[in-house]
Amino acid sequence: MNPNYPQCYCNALLNFSGQNKYKEAQDKVKGIEVLQRLKQLHDSDVEEFEIMRAGVESEKAQIIDTYIKHPELKIATDYHFGELEKFSGELHIIGLSPQNDSHIFACIEKSSLDKVVFYSYGEPPKKLPLTKTYEFADIKQLWKSLDANQPQYNCGRKYSDSDEAKKFFKLFNTLSLDPVTKEEIEKEANSIHEYMAMPLCKEAMNLIKVQTTPKSEEKLMKQFRMVSRIALREGIYPSTFYLILIDNFSKLS
Repeated sequence: MNPNYPQCYCNALLNFSGQNKYKEAQDKVKGIEVLQRLKQLHDSDVEEFEIMRAGVESEKAQIIDTYIKHPELKIATDYHFGELEKFSGELHIIGLSPQNDSHIFACIEKSSLDKVVFYSYGEPPKKLPLTKTYEFADIKQLWKSLDANQPQYNCGRKYSDSDEAKKFFKLFNTLSLDPVTKEEIEKEANSIHEYMAMPLCKEAMNLIKVQTTPKSEEKLMKQFRMVSRIALREGIYPSTFYLILIDNFSKLS
């Protein structure tokens, strides 16, 4: 277990991923199908339905009654894994993780697909959990072909090159655990417009406010990691985000 990322070992995540999620979803689909059959029975033979219902425990009977009155309501989400397993032809995948979505790749394995194209951002994974023919593609090239690239900004912010300023950049790298050069930090900071930066800064400040005062270096670094995750979620260097936070601190105080 990596102590720097305890959230990755959370039971709430592990119990609802991969094969566990597949089994859970399939069980829910069976429940949906049972209710649909009961609705059909109710519509075609009320007497037979009432006999069946009389032998059902109270809590389940309430669920059945609710569905009969409101068939538009669902007891669970149908993930349509069964439909995925019937796919054929060529499938293009965007936004799946080979590590966390193994159940989806298992469905693809059961399908009649001839080929899979897996889009990745940056360096693609070494391999996919598939025996079917597959290839990797660059998502950035797809965005470009769709004219969907993120707007590029140059906010023109100037940063000091003094020894004191260099100490701050060194501190940002220490806190982020992902060191990058001062030039890279400045370039990325200038590419992030204020309308994007301010909501993220407010989110970070609100996160800090609800935390108790850290009483050890370990707890302090844990709080900084929480802030870093906001940056990583948005595809921003944590070091850059710390610079933007300092830039906007007076506006947020």
